[in-house]
Amino acid sequence: MKSRDKKTIKRVKLLGVRTAKETLVFTTVNFSVYSFWVEYEDGSAETIEVSPTNPNDKRKKEKALFDSLMAKANEAHTQIADSSRAQPDVKKTLDELKTLKDLLDANVITQDIYDLQREKLLQELNDLPQSEIPQHNLSIIRKKARPAGESRTIIKIDGVKRTDVDLDTSISLTLPSGSHSISFQRAAVKSKEYGIVVSGTDKYEVVFEPKMFSIEVTISNNK
Repeated sequence: MKSRDKKTIKRVKLLGVRTAKETLVFTTVNFSVYSFWVEYEDGSAETIEVSPTNPNDKRKKEKALFDSLMAKANEAHTQIADSSRAQPDVKKTLDELKTLKDLLDANVITQDIYDLQREKLLQELNDLPQSEIPQHNLSIIRKKARPAGESRTIIKIDGVKRTDVDLDTSISLTLPSGSHSISFQRAAVKSKEYGIVVSGTDKYEVVFEPKMFSIEVTISNNK
């Protein structure tokens, strides 16, 4: 087996800290001892106890070892933290939006609570790096012009009515990657709910046609 000095360290994790005592000529010194779990590139691992303030460490070799191990441990911790912040869980957030709308419809929560929580969830989706989101990946096309006297058709995406969308003309929207539900409603007339999954450069085209007692919808995926 290689000596410790010749091994290449792969990972380091700080396990804990304990207090040690060292009796010198005229006094007793308390100092901290740090315990590290160290994994090497060859697959072996060991636990190393080291102190940056050991009074017997005259040549500062133990201090140097402590500094290198702590640096490795901090590096690993930073990588994990960055990874956890890298991208919001899109599917989970969309599911939470739908659940939130269900709670509002069931009168379990008030409109104020719904608006507040919905804003927070939408902000999580907005935090997704724009490079990850293809622009205008959902095209919505009305098959025929809306005749005079016919009420407006509204689209619901993930259970949320998009009152900001004008369906009298063809429009393009951008959806984040993940699973989505789409449905249409005109007064009391509703379409069924359609599911789509947006991934990578997927682009969907949705054509709808309101009728007297139904709303016909066709969806195509142009990959």
